[in-house]
Amino acid sequence: MYGLEEESPEDPGASQPVRPPQNLQAFGLEEEAPDEPETPITSASDSHIDQRRQYKTTWQEHHRKNETVEERDRRLKSGSERERKRRHQETLEESELRHRAGVERERQRRLDETLEEREDRHLTSAERERQRHLHETLEESEHCHRSDAERALQHRLHETLEESEHRHQAEVERKQERRLHETPEIREARQAEDALAHGQRRHHTSQQPESHGEALTFANSFPAEDDLGPMNVVCKHCSALHFKGRVF
Repeated sequence: MYGLEEESPEDPGASQPVRPPQNLQAFGLEEEAPDEPETPITSASDSHIDQRRQYKTTWQEHHRKNETVEERDRRLKSGSERERKRRHQETLEESELRHRAGVERERQRRLDETLEEREDRHLTSAERERQRHLHETLEESEHCHRSDAERALQHRLHETLEESEHRHQAEVERKQERRLHETPEIREARQAEDALAHGQRRHHTSQQPESHGEALTFANSFPAEDDLGPMNVVCKHCSALHFKGRVF
């Protein structure tokens, strides 16, 4: 009548497009994201990886701040067991690569840390070491000292000249840093220990000959003996000591 066509009612038998439910989680389903096309590694993809790592690091820091003591203990035990199994299955080359990567990562981290972070690290390390010494037995202490000495010896045998100089410089800086934070009691104990070690070095040095002549005199003061008697006859040809029966 008015030029408008009346809409026909929907035919129940007609085919209707199938629409997925709006709330998939109510049915226990989740919509899968489409597969991302493989793209070459570019600066954009590198930045995306860095962003993901930064997000993961931030999330871990936030999560660890809010975790309980039981959750922290569970996390540490699980991580230790997982790391132990992984290291048990790795090859010698993988172990060396892991050690080198860890050393480089630690060196870079210490280069980037602030003064406050360095002080916190030193205090935490000192407290952890003190707690470990308080709970270890005499056998564990001796085993720890022997292991540290053997590890340090092997490391110094294989280090380069540059690594040796870097180690000496690090030891000097570490000693200076430690003396800045030591208490008067620790300072007195250290000075007494240094004085004792210095006295022992002087005593040991005084027992050693300083020249070749003194070395001969020191050696000849205890002449060797065999069936021919003491070796105390000076040879007129070579001025060395011989047994009496062997001087002609």
